[in-house]
Amino acid sequence: MLLRKPTLGIVVLCIMVCAASVRADYVMMCTYFDNPVARVYRVGDDGAISFDKCLTVGGYPLALRFSPNGKWGMVGGDTTWNHPERQITVMLNVDRNREISVAGSVFNNKQNLIAISPDSRWGVHGWDLKSIRRYSNGTFTAIPCENPVYARNAFADFSSLNGYLYCATEQKIDDQRVFFINEFLIDIDGIVKPTGESVNITPSTAALGIRISPDGKTAVVLSVMEFDLTTLRIHEDGGMSLVQQFNVIEGFPYVVKFTPDSKYAIVTFMGAFPGPAIRCFRINSDSTLSEVGSVIFPGSPSEDMDISPDGKYIISREPKMSNSYFYVVRLHEDGQLEYLPENNFFQSGAVSDIAFVPPQVTDVEPAWDMYE
Repeated sequence: MLLRKPTLGIVVLCIMVCAASVRADYVMMCTYFDNPVARVYRVGDDGAISFDKCLTVGGYPLALRFSPNGKWGMVGGDTTWNHPERQITVMLNVDRNREISVAGSVFNNKQNLIAISPDSRWGVHGWDLKSIRRYSNGTFTAIPCENPVYARNAFADFSSLNGYLYCATEQKIDDQRVFFINEFLIDIDGIVKPTGESVNITPSTAALGIRISPDGKTAVVLSVMEFDLTTLRIHEDGGMSLVQQFNVIEGFPYVVKFTPDSKYAIVTFMGAFPGPAIRCFRINSDSTLSEVGSVIFPGSPSEDMDISPDGKYIISREPKMSNSYFYVVRLHEDGQLEYLPENNFFQSGAVSDIAFVPPQVTDVEPAWDMYE
């Protein structure tokens, strides 16, 4: 049984409930390199950051994501060391008061790739794309399978338009390395399988991954040195089309995130100093990108960045001698970016990932079966 798109009635209900439950402050979590202890922060309506608590997640955390319904999350770690305590993917729970706790962990020895399905039922982890079934009562089950190693790096993302998963793959054709974005589905048994759809993105290598806009229509692929930015149009019935590839000057794009309304793509640029550290691209109706705003920081941000659930603030960090400086940026309606130096925040330790907790569906249970 293939994943199918949700009905319009379900989508409207989810959007209405989520919008009603947005509070005037935000919950943000950060993982730290070579440190099993993560940290939870509160971000005020003015963008000011304050420390909330520590949370021991275990492993060697590198990647962090929360489910679209705001009720759970995943932490992916560096599994290259042959230590059992490191070869795990950590599962998180989020209660109605937005308190985050550790729900448990599952075995994973194929790096820190993590992705969560648009209906919040499934998690996918590892380069071999193993799946985890998450239930509405907070429990989860790791699906036993022996998938080939599908993904070429630690990046994958789902499309809410069709429920499929997308990640980069590599083949050798006529002694040349050729790079693709491939499409996958989760079958009735929870096994991740290729649909057979793919698009050649060469010379881009997708070295820094793929992200898909919340409306599921636009994928942005990040690379280094080749075509820095590649955009794809995701099709409702499956498959995708390459629509744009272009280079950018000053720095290398390291992470892309989208505003909740899929209006803008925000990209951080490593090593851009003194050039723009973050750039805002408008997503056009054909999924092409047009730059509309940028901002310069005192230093150069790293690959860690996220956008608040209402699209109002962008938070990125700069490494400073194994410590971290958080920068806060106000995103305006027209795509202009405003750096807020009064909200700079120092934290000891080197951040490995940043993620805001989305607003919860609190009045009714989410449509867990929306793709069945």
